[in-house]
Order: sequence, then structure tokens, then C-alpha cells
Amino acid sequence: MSLIEKETLTKTVKKDMVLIGLLLAACIVLMFVNFWYTTVKDRQDKQYIAISGELRILSQSIAKHASNAADGIQDAFTLLHKRRDDFDEGLLILKNGDEKLKLPASSFMIRQNELMSLENTWKITKDKVDTILGRQDLLLNHHDVANQLNEMLPKIQKQYDTVVQILLDDKASPRQIILASEQSVLAQKLLQKVDKVVQNNTDVLKAAESFSEESSMFQKRLKAMIGGDPSLGIEKVEDSRAIEVLKQMEEQYIEIQANVDKIVKTSKEFAMVNGAAFDIYISSQTLLEQATTLSRAYNMASEMRFIGEPTGYMLGATCILLFIWLSYRGFSDAKRGLMRTAAQHKANRSAVWRLLDE
Repeated sequence: MSLIEKETLTKTVKKDMVLIGLLLAACIVLMFVNFWYTTVKDRQDKQYIAISGELRILSQSIAKHASNAADGIQDAFTLLHKRRDDFDEGLLILKNGDEKLKLPASSFMIRQNELMSLENTWKITKDKVDTILGRQDLLLNHHDVANQLNEMLPKIQKQYDTVVQILLDDKASPRQIILASEQSVLAQKLLQKVDKVVQNNTDVLKAAESFSEESSMFQKRLKAMIGGDPSLGIEKVEDSRAIEVLKQMEEQYIEIQANVDKIVKTSKEFAMVNGAAFDIYISSQTLLEQATTLSRAYNMASEMRFIGEPTGYMLGATCILLFIWLSYRGFSDAKRGLMRTAAQHKANRSAVWRLLDE
């Protein structure tokens, strides 16, 4: 091999080694960039999944507190308000991102599909939640009035039992005794009607109307027993002890009837709240399913991302291969250099011997 050819080969080897070295350096840099990117994305994915998981829990908590609020439990309104705001906040973070959390908005595909479906359902549910929260004073007052009736009506019933006993002792007419007994039974029925009026069901208006009618009938019969009423076919009670008890009940029943009127007046609003609580319960199941689907979408997006662990493994393997190649080329170049040096030494010795021979 001529000297020129040797120099050309040496330059080619050096160029190859420089190129391999640059490629190795680039792969190492890309590997670190990939590691950084994967770490950031993994953290974001965990945050997305955590928030969507929290929305799943909130969907059920909202349904529970909405039902409790409709039942007149005061603390439930505070909890319902907070859960509503928490759901709003979580949904907003997933949609628009959060600078404090260093979390960008969700991907376009998720925003347009799973997240949009959840958001649409939440808008309807939130309106129902606001329906309940906007009637807090009315609901609490409604249940307070019902509690007062639950305390007062049993007393009226006992007083009528007393009247029945007085009439029996006085040997009053059977019709008056039967009427007094019927009034005692009607008081018990009114007490049961109170529970129906404040229960979470779809028959609130019907129950309130029936309650009002029976309460009015009770009051008319009570007055008729005190003063008589031919139109109702009721004779005046003659026993003074019975009259005294009946007059006490008449005074008490003025307050009871006022409370009955309050319940009937607010029954339409209460029915609206009951309907809202029921709708929230139904939609909470949809929210739960959609939040679960959203969480799965974030998991799938993480698994399907091109840049990630597989890319890191590929870059790592490439770095190893380039390092082996670089080492091999370096070893080969060193070996060729030694061989050239040995050949050169051999040629020099031969030349020296020839000169000596001459």
C-alpha cells in the first residue's frame, strides 16, 4: 500500500470516528431529553387521572348531599355547595389547564370527546344543584314547619281522646262519641300526611292538596262540635269539660292551620326541589360512567404516546451500539497503526542491513 493510500485510509477512519462520536453524543442528548419529556408527561398523566378520579367521587357525593339537602339537613347545603364548586374547578382544570399545577389543557381529542360529554352532563346537573341551593331558606323553613306539626298534632290527638272519654262518661249521644273518635283518627292521618308532604317523592303536590283538605275538614268539625253546625249534621257538645278541651284545641289549631297553609303554599317549590334531587341522582350515575371513561382515555393516551419508555429503550440501545462501533473502529485503527509502524521498522532495518552489506 502506497503512502498516499495509507494517508487517505487514515483520514477516512478519522472522519468515520468523528461521525460516530457525533451520533453517539446526539443519541445521549436525545435520551436525556426523552427522559425529561417522559417524566413530565407521566406526572401530567397522573394529575389528569387523579382529577378525573376525584370527579367520580364528587359525582356520588353531590347526589348524596342533594338528597340530604332536600330532606332539610342544614349541613348538607354547605357540603353540596362545596362539592359543586370542587367539580367545577376540576372540570375547568382538565379543560383549560392550571399554571399553579404546571398542568396544560387536556389533548384536543379528549377535550372534544370524553371531556365534552362529561361537561354537557354536568351543566344540566349543576342547574339542578343550583335549584336546590337557591331554595335553602324555603326548604329549611318547610321542614321546620313540618317538625312543629309533628309535635302539635299528637297533642291534639290526645286531647280528642280525652274528649271521647269525657263523652263516654257523660253518656253523650253515640254520634258525638263516634265523631270525636273520628277526629282523633283524622289527627293521626294528618300526622301521617305531614310525613308524605316532606318526603322526596313525585306526589308532593297531591299529598299537600289532600293534607290541606283534611286539615280544613278537621277544623270545621272541631268548630261544629263547639257551636254546632246543621249543615254538617253536627250537634253542639253540651258537657262543659269537653267544651273546655275543645276550645283549647280550637286555639291551638289556629297555629296548626297556619302551618298547614305554609306547607301547602311552598309545596310547589318543594316538589321542584324533590324533582331536582331525583334528577341529580339519575345524572350522577351518568357522571360516574363518563368520569370513568375519561380516566380510561387518559390512561390510553399515556400508553399510546410515541415518545416514552420505548423511545428511551431504542435510544439507549442505539447509544450502546454506537459505542461498540466507535470502540471497534478505534481498536481497528490502533491495530492498523501498529502494523504500519512495525512494517516501517522492518523496512528501516532491511535498509540498514543493505547499507552495511555494501
